[in-house]
Amino acid sequence: MLVATLPNFSALSRRLLGNLWPQYKVEHLHYFSSRSIVRLEEAASFTSVLLKPHVKKLPLDYLINIGEGFGHPYLRLLFGQLRKVTPRPLLNTRITAPFGEWLWIAKKVGVN
Repeated sequence: MLVATLPNFSALSRRLLGNLWPQYKVEHLHYFSSRSIVRLEEAASFTSVLLKPHVKKLPLDYLINIGEGFGHPYLRLLFGQLRKVTPRPLLNTRITAPFGEWLWIAKKVGVN
């Protein structure tokens, strides 16, 4: 079995944010669409058990950190100001949403 999360090049967040998409990272060597995952699984003799946008539950504080560290300087400044006006207890609130990744579960072809 293979369980992986991969950058989802088809994600709405990528289309909306363009080059400001936080998944654009040096350590990401490839960005995946559903078609490229199908090609990868065929080349490696895997078959998908599940392929869907990965939903995460992340603290608001973490999301603000991401906003402060990526993108246009004005956007980073906006997130910095958001941190200043957000009540501390609210920073621990967890936001559940798809944040631009795939959840892929696959198994080797011919293996039960």
